[in-house]
Amino acid sequence: MVRLEHAPTGVFPAGSATRAYLLRVPLNSNGHIDPLMHAVDQRRATMRRFWPSEPDRSGYIVREEATWHFIVTNNGPQTDDIAWFEDCALRIGRMLEIIELANGPIPFRVAAIGPD
Repeated sequence: MVRLEHAPTGVFPAGSATRAYLLRVPLNSNGHIDPLMHAVDQRRATMRRFWPSEPDRSGYIVREEATWHFIVTNNGPQTDDIAWFEDCALRIGRMLEIIELANGPIPFRVAAIGPD
């Protein structure tokens, strides 16, 4: 389980723990999402996005070339690709950018990594 929290920005100078993603993904020894383990059962790689001003969104994570995409499944029968990020090592303190279709690029930091 990987927790990504909104990193510091002009709007949130201290970041925001209430704006976060929880990712349930297999990591390899380098901290990257393991594409071989992911390919075994893609539906086991899940995501949950929570924001205080919006309903939670949940779904799964898929690989698209060198990026990982968040596919939301709690919008009824329709699924939506809502965001993506470049493949990178997920380590505590690491900064990364998630590109949300609705909000553009948002900086996040890896706040925690633990068992699911």
